[in-house]
Amino acid sequence: MKKCLYHKIQHPLCPVFNLGYVVRESGQDFRSLAEKGGVVGITIDWKCDLDWHVRHCKPIYQFHGLYGEKNLSPGFNFRFARHFVQNGTNRRHLFKVFGIHFDILVDGKAGKFDIIPTMTTIGSGIGIFGVATVLCDLLLLHILPKRHYYKQKKFKYAEDMGPGEGEHDPVATSSTLGLQENMRTS
Repeated sequence: MKKCLYHKIQHPLCPVFNLGYVVRESGQDFRSLAEKGGVVGITIDWKCDLDWHVRHCKPIYQFHGLYGEKNLSPGFNFRFARHFVQNGTNRRHLFKVFGIHFDILVDGKAGKFDIIPTMTTIGSGIGIFGVATVLCDLLLLHILPKRHYYKQKKFKYAEDMGPGEGEHDPVATSSTLGLQENMRTS
């Protein structure tokens, strides 16, 4: 790490940058920037799937010249004053300083699979389906004007097919008697 120097193909993980390389990649001239100043934008884009090894989580650097020559005031500069007293008189020196200003924009997205939130989401989804069924039944069977029609379609009423009035079922009677006898003997 101490001896590496960033290069997008040879050393993409090295965070040490050569100023000339950054200015060249931004599409600007280093000599012009050194004389008049300028602004360079550096965009760092991280897209990481943390389920994989860290070597798959590489930042992507992009360099941009933010102000062109057609700008009203090309370059980057600022002024500052140094105040002092000389022979009892207040004086100041005004300096206009040129430099290179870097705007660094970092954008990233990282994620890792975790079973607990996944199962919680699945459970919530299943629970919502259950609640939706209950709410729909409540609405259809008790509130809507055609509720009697929906009750007929939802519930199937079985007819009693057992022995009629005054009839007697020998199988049911014999099995019931056999059960009662078994209970007495045990």
